[in-house]
This record gives sequence, C-alpha cells and structure tokens, in this order.
Amino acid sequence: MTKHTILVVEDNPDSRQLACWILEDAGFVVVCAESGEQALEKITCHTISLILMDISLPKMDGKATTQTIRTMERFKHLPILALTAHAMQEEKNRIMACGVTNVLTKPIDEDTLLNCVKNLLM
Repeated sequence: MTKHTILVVEDNPDSRQLACWILEDAGFVVVCAESGEQALEKITCHTISLILMDISLPKMDGKATTQTIRTMERFKHLPILALTAHAMQEEKNRIMACGVTNVLTKPIDEDTLLNCVKNLLM
C-alpha cells in the first residue's frame, strides 16, 4: 500500500509541529509549508494526497491559496482540510466557499483530525 503524503500549511511552528507529529504517528508522510506561496511550490514538487490548510497565513492567506490551487486542473479535486481558530458559522461558510473540502476548528483534536483525514482519503 502506498503511503499518503499530506501537505501541512501552517505558519505557527508549534501548531505545524503538532500536526506533523499527529499525522506521522498515524503513518502518513508529511511535507510542510509555512506560507501560501510555499504551499504552491510544494504541491508541484511532491505527490500530495491531501492538504491541511491554515486559514490565517501571512501575505497570501489560506482562502486565497485554496482558490489558486483550485484553478489548477490537476488539483481541482485534491482534498483540502481547512484549519481555523474562527468557529463562527458565518466564517466557516466563507472558508467553504473558497473551495476547501471541510473545515476543522483549532485547537486540533487528534481523533477528529485523523478521522476526517482518513475519510477524505478513502
């Protein structure tokens, strides 16, 4: 069985490390990016199965990054799981409208994250 590679896009080093540990412990290969611009570079260099996208990124935020990814034909159906500290339904709706597959609220719950990732990769 091929291991899935997950791109974690997160500018906060502690949050990025936590997500990486959770995913690596579950058997996934993890590639990290600290910005939207880095994420766009990484998806062209690696075979990515899923993106974990922080929404509050400096410069190009997670919504703009997702919209850019969705304009690329080969990534139109790539699962993108948004992570946000903004739990209000109105904000979640705006995030969903930019093309993400699902939204999870920070702080990350390990079981919820892994269940969501596994469901999206099935």
